[in-house]
Amino acid sequence: MADILLQSALANIPHQGYRKSVLQSAFANIPNKGYRKPVLLSALAYIPHQGYQKPVLLSAFANIPHQGYRKPVLQSAFTNIPHQGYQKPVLQSAFANIPHQGYQKPVLHSVFANIPHQGYRKPVLQSAFANIPHQGY
Repeated sequence: MADILLQSALANIPHQGYRKSVLQSAFANIPNKGYRKPVLLSALAYIPHQGYQKPVLLSAFANIPHQGYRKPVLQSAFTNIPHQGYQKPVLQSAFANIPHQGYQKPVLHSVFANIPHQGYRKPVLQSAFANIPHQGY
């Protein structure tokens, strides 16, 4: 998965044709459809998705509002949640890479998130993460 991108503390999340760079030691700026998607805590980034709840989180987390719905979010080691058609990079020493729409829906590490996805299991989770239900489940 070429989309995978890994650094000890950041993830590059490409989005609809514009780079969605990201992450600093304590936050990530995720630009989205023309409005800034700043954010984050010491170890997480929430990546909003089209129209479903973006629940979430830990003691440190970021709420990134997206297209009108809450864009909560995530773990000490993040998860990259791919979005429609653009790179689905990401992750940390503990994380999950969850490809979307037609690409692998793998995942996890000692710390992860259970992200249900259209028809394929998005298992997983730990004492400290978020379960993000997706479209209809």
